[in-house]
Amino acid sequence: MPIEDIKLKFAQNLKNIMQKRNKTQSDLVKDLSFRQATVSDWLNGKKYPRMDKVEKLANYLGVSINELLMQSVSEPPIPEIQLTDQEKSMIKKYRQLNADGKSRVDYVLNMEFDFVNNSAEKEEQSLG
Repeated sequence: MPIEDIKLKFAQNLKNIMQKRNKTQSDLVKDLSFRQATVSDWLNGKKYPRMDKVEKLANYLGVSINELLMQSVSEPPIPEIQLTDQEKSMIKKYRQLNADGKSRVDYVLNMEFDFVNNSAEKEEQSLG
């Protein structure tokens, strides 16, 4: 396959995966410290990233390297989830945080989730 076709296929796969993951070009630039012009060139099929960048993209988007590179992305569709206005607002705020802020929010959320689940399990055990 000619290199131009490979670049275009990568661009198409990257766009599709980004759309499925609700990621924008700005998200890639901000979260992965890529240059805006570089990401634009990838998405327009003008350039092809080095393998270390492909790996970083795959990890960030939660896909395999093959899914970014292969001929057709045959990933099952992500089910549509209806969000409340409050949930949408929280997600927007979360996306504006830097990595440290996201880590703190994740920690608090996981702690609260564990607390609620452990409390429910203890209550269940006392009733049974």
